[in-house]
Amino acid sequence: MELVTSGDLRAAVDLCGKILTDLGQGFGHATQPSENSPVSLQWWHARLSLLIRLKLYELAETEINQFGDFDKADLYFGFYPDLYPGRRGSMVPFSMRVLHAQFPLHNNKPDEALGRLYALQDTCEKILHHLNCGKKEDGLVGELKCEDKEASIRLWKERSKSLFYCIGNALLQNREYEAAIKTYDHILTTNGGDAVYLQSGIGRALLQLGSIKSAQHRFTKAEQAANDDPKYKPQLLMNRAFLYLGASNWKEALVQFNEVLKLDPQNLEALNNKSVCLLYLCRLRDAITSLETAVWMQSKENAKDFVKNQLPFEGALSNLVTLYELESSRFMSKKQSLLHHIANISGDGFDVTCLKM
Repeated sequence: MELVTSGDLRAAVDLCGKILTDLGQGFGHATQPSENSPVSLQWWHARLSLLIRLKLYELAETEINQFGDFDKADLYFGFYPDLYPGRRGSMVPFSMRVLHAQFPLHNNKPDEALGRLYALQDTCEKILHHLNCGKKEDGLVGELKCEDKEASIRLWKERSKSLFYCIGNALLQNREYEAAIKTYDHILTTNGGDAVYLQSGIGRALLQLGSIKSAQHRFTKAEQAANDDPKYKPQLLMNRAFLYLGASNWKEALVQFNEVLKLDPQNLEALNNKSVCLLYLCRLRDAITSLETAVWMQSKENAKDFVKNQLPFEGALSNLVTLYELESSRFMSKKQSLLHHIANISGDGFDVTCLKM
């Protein structure tokens, strides 16, 4: 956990590999019999998640394919009756199944990912049906304590909701905007998702479709759902800013992004979009200053925040490098300065290709 917190993701991958080797799995054990366990599968999940975060998709695919569809007999408690007497079901963490379902998105295979996600969603619905009919999760007849049944129903409802989010995001990535919007609306009506953020997300999707009026309608619904709660104010200001962006009103969009930054000076999304507005207003130097603010505010002292925001930070850094190239032919020295700064604040998981060196 400390390695992940510090951003040393490659070191964390190596650690997972060593632990799996100690558990009789991993390197050099591909053709040898081994015993799976909930612990070993948690370590596999951690390793695969890290490989994906590092964009090592080929290696991740090779390793995840060894598990097939997670239906092999040795992935069930019943395969080890001496170790887990009386236990039934799969040892595979639900989050690992979701990771497997979403993996094709990284290989530009959204249809395959959607097929897997819908299959998982169908499983959730079946389990909820069993529980609501007074059966156990696997459909067998048996009594559950009232509190156990309620806890199980809550758990699977949350899992179902998380899968609908995954499905909506996959549809967006596949540019199936209308289907994605229907999925998010389904969450709103059946699972009680956060209406402010969901309506805001739907509004942004509609902007990508060029439907400004429909987007404005969704943003209005987000404001109504916020009910003047101050924690939502930055989000609502961002919505207004994006509405102006959709109408190519760069000046008004810039005003809204500045309002966001008054409330949240380290908002990378606002700083990044502010620079876009400034660039369209032919204020290249100011656009560079905006992104430099985003980059140089990162330091060792806020390492946890840096790791959490690393992906948007890499995007901002890539845009800054592009602006440097537009500004002057002497951009290489500025890139080197950025590289030195990044080396001082980041771990080994940082994607230096965003510097375009």
